[in-house]
Amino acid sequence: ARVEEAERLVRDLDAAGLRAVKIEDDELARFLEARGELVRLGREHAISVQSFAIAKEALLSECASAAEITLARFRDLLDVGRRDAQLLLERFDQDGITRRVGDRRVLRRSSAQSA
Repeated sequence: ARVEEAERLVRDLDAAGLRAVKIEDDELARFLEARGELVRLGREHAISVQSFAIAKEALLSECASAAEITLARFRDLLDVGRRDAQLLLERFDQDGITRRVGDRRVLRRSSAQSA
């Protein structure tokens, strides 16, 4: 039964694309995260690894050309809702990719060099 639940959650994440999926089963989410099959966004949401990579690439590309990004710009780039864009940006902050400065994000030096 747990295998079926895991497969269903992975399918739901894939189907959701760049939109965050609310996580009902924290234990299952931790298991899939440890296996590299999902990326947690905050405590209650997740996104597929592939979608996270797409969002990260969009962020790095925009910051490479504009040097910064706002929540509104990121939301528009990905064509997602405000909540989903916010969750992704907070995860990038947490991972040390970006740093929040007022209402915008800038790449941290290590991320800027690898972009």
